[in-house]
Amino acid sequence: MIIAILAGVAGLYFWSIPTLSDFDEIMTIERAGVESLWIEAYLSDVNITAGGDVFSVRLYGRSFSDEQYRARLAIARDTASPSRLIIREHRDAYDSRRSGDERLTLDITIPEGFNTSVTVDNTSGNISADGVSVHTWIYTSLSGDIEVKNSHFAQSRVPGFATYGQGSANSGTGNATVDNVMNDGVTIVSSSGKISATACKTGNLRAESITGAIDILGADTGGLSVSTTSGAVNIDMAALTAEARLDSMSGRISLSLPSGRAFRFEASSASGAVQTDYPHTEDGLPVVVATITGDISIRSK
Repeated sequence: MIIAILAGVAGLYFWSIPTLSDFDEIMTIERAGVESLWIEAYLSDVNITAGGDVFSVRLYGRSFSDEQYRARLAIARDTASPSRLIIREHRDAYDSRRSGDERLTLDITIPEGFNTSVTVDNTSGNISADGVSVHTWIYTSLSGDIEVKNSHFAQSRVPGFATYGQGSANSGTGNATVDNVMNDGVTIVSSSGKISATACKTGNLRAESITGAIDILGADTGGLSVSTTSGAVNIDMAALTAEARLDSMSGRISLSLPSGRAFRFEASSASGAVQTDYPHTEDGLPVVVATITGDISIRSK
């Protein structure tokens, strides 16, 4: 009797699990009056590009058939700040029993010339921004990868903003990649994913990780700040014009700097080896490299 009841309950549970189906929603929004864009997603991979003269939004993929659980587009102006446009992956209720089977993509094209502010807050999906050249960009995902490329914001003030342009890519456990980006300040953060920055031109570049590796290649920056607990650090700079600081607890640090400029090094490792081909000098830009147990290599090129 008990077994029959349990079997019936189990059957009812699985019978009630919502089914999945394909869907595709497309919306366009006029640009007039929009000064900032806020994007919220839960499972969707978010892809942002630039082109045209309106905001084009498409949410598609595979989601629950039940209207209560199905993902859908929700677009509105912020009631507290009407100049902010909010785009959401929305659902009335959430069912975790088959959420891992959903496959969602949120494609957003911003108008050509829209250059103020874009923020993405994603829970588990990836974020990709290609050619999105705005004053301020903040891309955050708890577990997805983040890729930002071909973003060129001229270092000049935009009306209504008190500071120069800033960009930030923050991933909890995913990889964070920034490629061919120009902005006054760029911050890249990942707890355990790999951080990569290639061919970036910034006023200041900051990269932070706990266990993930950090690779910065061909960067032209003012200040440079890199910190990690145990990930390996590989830095190959095209140009450095302000102070640099690289810190690691146990990861290896490899730093290559352009020849022809004087640098004043402070390199220290409690138990690792320190190697450099730079002559000792009391003049030049300060470069601090410190680790506890990792090796340090500093080379000119």
